[in-house]
Amino acid sequence: MKKLLGIVSVVVFMFMVGTAVSETWISDDYVRVRDPQTHADLYWQVSPGETVNVLWADDYWLHIMYNGQECIVYKEYFTPASGGTSYTPTQGQPAAKRRVQNKYLGVILKDSKVYREDAYGKEYIGRISAGTQVVVRTIGKFDVGIIFEGRLAYVDKDNVQITGVNLPGNGQVYKVVIPENANYNVVPIRDVADKSGNKVGEVIHADLVREVERAGGWSLVIFDDQGNEGYIRTMYLQEYPNYR
Repeated sequence: MKKLLGIVSVVVFMFMVGTAVSETWISDDYVRVRDPQTHADLYWQVSPGETVNVLWADDYWLHIMYNGQECIVYKEYFTPASGGTSYTPTQGQPAAKRRVQNKYLGVILKDSKVYREDAYGKEYIGRISAGTQVVVRTIGKFDVGIIFEGRLAYVDKDNVQITGVNLPGNGQVYKVVIPENANYNVVPIRDVADKSGNKVGEVIHADLVREVERAGGWSLVIFDDQGNEGYIRTMYLQEYPNYR
Protein backbone atom coordinates (compact mmCIF):
# COMPACT_ATOMS: atom_id res chain seq x y z
CA MET A 1 0.00 0.00 0.00
CA LYS A 2 2.83 2.40 0.88
CA LYS A 3 4.50 1.62 -2.45
CA LEU A 4 1.26 2.35 -4.31
CA LEU A 5 0.83 5.67 -2.48
CA GLY A 6 4.41 6.59 -3.36
CA ILE A 7 3.79 5.95 -7.06
CA VAL A 8 0.56 7.95 -6.98
CA SER A 9 2.37 10.86 -5.25
CA VAL A 10 5.04 10.94 -7.95
CA VAL A 11 2.42 10.91 -10.71
CA VAL A 12 0.47 13.74 -9.04
CA PHE A 13 3.67 15.75 -8.58
CA MET A 14 4.61 15.37 -12.26
CA PHE A 15 1.10 16.37 -13.31
CA MET A 16 1.30 19.53 -11.22
CA VAL A 17 4.73 20.77 -12.25
CA GLY A 18 5.58 19.22 -15.59
CA THR A 19 5.28 16.33 -18.01
CA ALA A 20 7.01 13.00 -17.51
CA VAL A 21 8.63 12.12 -20.84
CA SER A 22 11.29 9.41 -20.24
CA GLU A 23 12.94 10.13 -23.59
CA THR A 24 16.37 10.62 -25.07
CA TRP A 25 17.03 14.17 -26.28
CA ILE A 26 20.02 15.47 -28.23
CA SER A 27 21.86 18.73 -27.60
CA ASP A 28 22.13 21.33 -30.37
CA ASP A 29 24.76 23.39 -28.58
CA TYR A 30 27.13 23.68 -25.63
CA VAL A 31 24.64 23.84 -22.74
CA ARG A 32 25.37 24.50 -19.08
CA VAL A 33 24.02 22.00 -16.54
CA ARG A 34 22.30 23.52 -13.52
CA ASP A 35 21.03 22.62 -10.06
CA PRO A 36 17.25 21.94 -10.19
CA GLN A 37 16.58 23.78 -6.92
CA THR A 38 18.70 26.92 -7.22
CA HIS A 39 19.40 26.99 -10.99
CA ALA A 40 23.05 27.54 -10.05
CA ASP A 41 25.68 26.52 -12.60
CA LEU A 42 27.16 23.10 -11.72
CA TYR A 43 30.15 23.71 -14.03
CA TRP A 44 29.22 20.77 -16.25
CA GLN A 45 28.53 21.26 -19.92
CA VAL A 46 26.59 19.18 -22.43
CA SER A 47 28.28 19.23 -25.85
CA PRO A 48 26.60 19.50 -29.28
CA GLY A 49 25.33 16.07 -30.37
CA GLU A 50 25.47 14.63 -26.86
CA THR A 51 22.34 12.75 -25.75
CA VAL A 52 20.69 13.01 -22.35
CA ASN A 53 18.02 10.91 -20.67
CA VAL A 54 15.11 13.17 -19.76
CA LEU A 55 13.16 12.34 -16.60
CA TRP A 56 10.49 14.98 -17.14
CA ALA A 57 10.05 18.41 -18.67
CA ASP A 58 8.29 21.68 -18.01
CA ASP A 59 7.84 24.71 -20.25
CA TYR A 60 11.47 25.82 -20.05
CA TRP A 61 13.62 23.07 -18.52
CA LEU A 62 14.53 19.44 -19.10
CA HIS A 63 15.14 17.47 -15.91
CA ILE A 64 17.87 14.95 -16.63
CA MET A 65 20.20 12.50 -14.93
CA TYR A 66 23.77 13.73 -15.43
CA ASN A 67 26.92 12.49 -13.69
CA GLY A 68 24.74 10.44 -11.37
CA GLN A 69 22.45 13.21 -10.14
CA GLU A 70 19.29 14.98 -11.23
CA CYS A 71 20.02 18.28 -13.00
CA ILE A 72 18.28 20.70 -15.33
CA VAL A 73 19.20 22.07 -18.76
CA TYR A 74 17.51 24.77 -20.81
CA LYS A 75 14.97 23.05 -23.08
CA GLU A 76 15.42 25.46 -26.01
CA TYR A 77 18.78 23.92 -26.96
CA PHE A 78 17.62 20.29 -27.19
CA THR A 79 15.62 18.24 -29.69
CA PRO A 80 13.99 14.84 -29.10
CA ALA A 81 16.21 12.13 -30.56
CA SER A 82 13.19 10.13 -31.71
CA GLY A 83 9.43 10.00 -31.49
CA GLY A 84 6.49 12.08 -32.63
CA THR A 85 7.80 15.43 -31.40
CA SER A 86 10.81 15.37 -33.71
CA TYR A 87 10.47 15.56 -37.46
CA THR A 88 11.64 12.56 -39.50
CA PRO A 89 11.30 13.10 -43.27
CA THR A 90 9.31 10.61 -45.29
CA GLN A 91 10.85 9.00 -48.35
CA GLY A 92 11.29 11.50 -51.16
CA GLN A 93 11.13 14.57 -48.91
CA PRO A 94 14.17 16.69 -48.09
CA ALA A 95 15.38 16.58 -44.49
CA ALA A 96 14.35 19.58 -42.43
CA LYS A 97 17.09 21.99 -41.50
CA ARG A 98 17.75 21.74 -37.76
CA ARG A 99 20.24 24.21 -36.42
CA VAL A 100 21.03 26.28 -33.39
CA GLN A 101 19.95 29.86 -33.87
CA ASN A 102 22.61 32.53 -33.54
CA LYS A 103 19.86 34.96 -32.65
CA TYR A 104 21.47 38.36 -32.23
CA LEU A 105 24.17 40.70 -33.40
CA GLY A 106 26.13 42.78 -30.92
CA VAL A 107 29.16 44.97 -30.36
CA ILE A 108 31.82 44.73 -27.65
CA LEU A 109 31.78 47.92 -25.56
CA LYS A 110 35.25 47.59 -24.03
CA ASP A 111 38.23 45.25 -24.18
CA SER A 112 37.07 42.03 -22.53
CA LYS A 113 38.27 38.64 -21.39
CA VAL A 114 36.76 35.68 -23.22
CA TYR A 115 36.25 32.36 -21.46
CA ARG A 116 34.55 29.03 -21.88
CA GLU A 117 33.04 26.74 -19.27
CA ASP A 118 33.52 23.02 -18.73
CA ALA A 119 33.41 20.55 -15.85
CA TYR A 120 36.38 22.29 -14.24
CA GLY A 121 34.90 25.78 -14.24
CA LYS A 122 35.81 28.86 -16.27
CA GLU A 123 38.80 28.74 -18.58
CA TYR A 124 40.27 31.96 -19.97
CA ILE A 125 40.84 31.58 -23.72
CA GLY A 126 41.59 35.08 -25.00
CA ARG A 127 40.60 38.71 -25.29
CA ILE A 128 38.30 40.62 -27.60
CA SER A 129 38.68 44.30 -28.43
CA ALA A 130 36.18 47.11 -27.97
CA GLY A 131 34.20 47.80 -31.14
CA THR A 132 34.32 44.19 -32.37
CA GLN A 133 31.07 43.08 -34.02
CA VAL A 134 29.93 39.70 -32.67
CA VAL A 135 27.25 37.09 -33.22
CA VAL A 136 25.37 36.43 -29.97
CA ARG A 137 23.89 33.01 -29.24
CA THR A 138 22.81 33.24 -25.58
CA ILE A 139 22.07 36.00 -23.10
CA GLY A 140 22.45 34.95 -19.47
CA LYS A 141 22.10 36.73 -16.15
CA PHE A 142 25.77 37.64 -15.91
CA ASP A 143 27.32 36.78 -19.28
CA VAL A 144 26.66 36.62 -23.00
CA GLY A 145 27.50 33.68 -25.22
CA ILE A 146 29.20 34.76 -28.45
CA ILE A 147 30.79 32.98 -31.37
CA PHE A 148 34.53 33.37 -30.79
CA GLU A 149 37.04 31.71 -33.13
CA GLY A 150 34.29 29.45 -34.46
CA ARG A 151 32.83 28.21 -31.19
CA LEU A 152 30.67 29.29 -28.27
CA ALA A 153 32.44 31.37 -25.60
CA TYR A 154 31.40 33.91 -22.97
CA VAL A 155 32.05 37.54 -22.06
CA ASP A 156 30.64 39.66 -19.25
CA LYS A 157 27.12 40.82 -20.04
CA ASP A 158 27.88 44.47 -19.21
CA ASN A 159 30.50 44.53 -21.96
CA VAL A 160 28.16 43.64 -24.85
CA GLN A 161 25.45 45.73 -26.50
CA ILE A 162 22.82 43.98 -28.62
CA THR A 163 22.43 45.81 -31.92
CA GLY A 164 20.01 43.65 -33.92
CA VAL A 165 18.97 40.17 -34.94
CA ASN A 166 21.10 37.85 -37.04
CA LEU A 167 18.62 37.42 -39.88
CA PRO A 168 19.08 38.93 -43.37
CA GLY A 169 16.40 41.17 -44.85
CA ASN A 170 14.37 44.15 -43.72
CA GLY A 171 10.99 42.72 -42.69
CA GLN A 172 9.49 42.60 -39.20
CA VAL A 173 11.07 40.13 -36.77
CA TYR A 174 8.78 37.69 -34.94
CA LYS A 175 9.28 35.21 -32.12
CA VAL A 176 7.91 31.70 -32.58
CA VAL A 177 5.43 30.90 -29.81
CA ILE A 178 4.13 27.35 -29.33
CA PRO A 179 1.06 27.09 -27.04
CA GLU A 180 1.80 25.74 -23.56
CA ASN A 181 -0.78 22.97 -23.92
CA ALA A 182 0.55 21.76 -27.29
CA ASN A 183 1.66 18.12 -27.53
CA TYR A 184 4.55 19.05 -29.83
CA ASN A 185 7.60 21.30 -29.54
CA VAL A 186 8.66 21.68 -33.18
CA VAL A 187 6.89 23.71 -35.88
CA PRO A 188 7.63 22.79 -39.51
CA ILE A 189 8.71 25.26 -42.19
CA ARG A 190 7.27 24.25 -45.58
CA ASP A 191 8.14 24.97 -49.20
CA VAL A 192 4.58 26.13 -50.02
CA ALA A 193 1.83 27.78 -48.00
CA ASP A 194 -0.02 24.55 -47.34
CA LYS A 195 0.26 21.79 -44.74
CA SER A 196 0.84 19.27 -47.54
CA GLY A 197 4.05 21.04 -48.56
CA ASN A 198 7.46 19.49 -48.03
CA LYS A 199 9.25 20.39 -44.80
CA VAL A 200 12.33 22.46 -45.57
CA GLY A 201 13.08 23.51 -42.01
CA GLU A 202 11.77 23.62 -38.47
CA VAL A 203 11.70 26.02 -35.56
CA ILE A 204 11.13 25.66 -31.84
CA HIS A 205 9.63 27.90 -29.19
CA ALA A 206 11.41 31.29 -28.91
CA ASP A 207 13.22 30.98 -32.25
CA LEU A 208 13.27 34.23 -34.24
CA VAL A 209 12.17 34.60 -37.86
CA ARG A 210 11.90 37.55 -40.26
CA GLU A 211 8.65 37.85 -42.20
CA VAL A 212 8.82 38.49 -45.93
CA GLU A 213 5.09 38.37 -46.70
CA ARG A 214 1.85 36.84 -45.43
CA ALA A 215 -1.43 35.69 -46.93
CA GLY A 216 -4.22 33.27 -46.07
CA GLY A 217 -2.94 32.46 -42.58
CA TRP A 218 0.60 31.67 -43.74
CA SER A 219 3.79 33.72 -43.54
CA LEU A 220 6.84 33.44 -45.77
CA VAL A 221 9.79 33.85 -43.38
CA ILE A 222 13.56 33.84 -43.30
CA PHE A 223 14.35 31.35 -40.55
CA ASP A 224 18.15 31.28 -40.27
CA ASP A 225 21.24 33.42 -40.75
CA GLN A 226 21.89 31.78 -44.15
CA GLY A 227 18.74 33.42 -45.56
CA ASN A 228 16.76 30.17 -46.01
CA GLU A 229 13.06 30.83 -46.54
CA GLY A 230 9.87 28.87 -46.07
CA TYR A 231 6.26 29.09 -44.96
CA ILE A 232 4.95 28.88 -41.41
CA ARG A 233 1.44 29.28 -40.03
CA THR A 234 1.08 32.93 -38.97
CA MET A 235 -0.66 31.83 -35.76
CA TYR A 236 2.76 30.87 -34.32
CA LEU A 237 4.28 34.33 -34.77
CA GLN A 238 4.44 36.97 -32.05
CA GLU A 239 5.84 40.41 -32.87
CA TYR A 240 9.30 40.86 -31.43
CA PRO A 241 9.82 44.57 -30.63
CA ASN A 242 12.93 46.74 -30.75
CA TYR A 243 14.95 44.73 -33.29
CA ARG A 244 14.57 44.63 -37.06
